[in-house]
Amino acid sequence: MTTTEQSPEAYAYEMMAHHVGLRAAAPIDGPPAASLQVEALGYADDFENEHGKFILGYADYPDRPTLAYIVEAARNLNGLNPTVAARLLRMALADIESRHPETLEDTP
Repeated sequence: MTTTEQSPEAYAYEMMAHHVGLRAAAPIDGPPAASLQVEALGYADDFENEHGKFILGYADYPDRPTLAYIVEAARNLNGLNPTVAARLLRMALADIESRHPETLEDTP
């Protein structure tokens, strides 16, 4: 089973790593994780940890990767890297528009 099939958060983690070079679960000090997939699965395990610093509620299952992009964008806006934040928000917007075509309609 691939990471994508196991967890939408792990999928989002891998996409963030590939598209914007963001590896939010990579160790700050010490050796890197054995693989991006191991890192992604660890990220997914911690994503909705009730003991974490934030609780976002539950997004609809198909929208969970989008939520991961937005959360990481918020973290990067917290003094880290606004350029990465903007890229992640663009990814989130594209994901929203592809999953919810009604968002493309002009509304007053």
